[in-house]
Amino acid sequence: MRASFGITGDDLDLGAITESLGIAPTEVYRKEDARAVIKEMGLAADTWGYTIPRAECTSVSERIGALEAVFGDRTGQISAVRERYAANVSVELSLHAVIGDEPDLTLTRGDLAFLGALGAEFGIDPYPYYPDETDDLPPVGEGA
Repeated sequence: MRASFGITGDDLDLGAITESLGIAPTEVYRKEDARAVIKEMGLAADTWGYTIPRAECTSVSERIGALEAVFGDRTGQISAVRERYAANVSVELSLHAVIGDEPDLTLTRGDLAFLGALGAEFGIDPYPYYPDETDDLPPVGEGA
């Protein structure tokens, strides 16, 4: 499972956000660099993103905990960024799993409190595999 944190908005000062958080992003996107179709759909946005690579885990709570280890003491700065830029904050888990196996999809009270402190939207992007498709799973430490 891969865990991603993002701040998106119309006119983000990506350098100022990096300075405020004291964390280097793993990816940044400028709305002017978006593909034409994205612009036409009105979906282009500036994005400051941080992704923790895919890892084996037994619960979504483990991956949210990995993000909390990075951002947990920065919720005040994230709230200030969100307000200053009228930005959206999101956490997404990209879940590759064999049908019938782990991980547990339960969000703990602590997970919900952390997501709430971030003011974050939360999503899970599931990729289920049949047991005979395990060779198709992406390698740990990489990709979606």
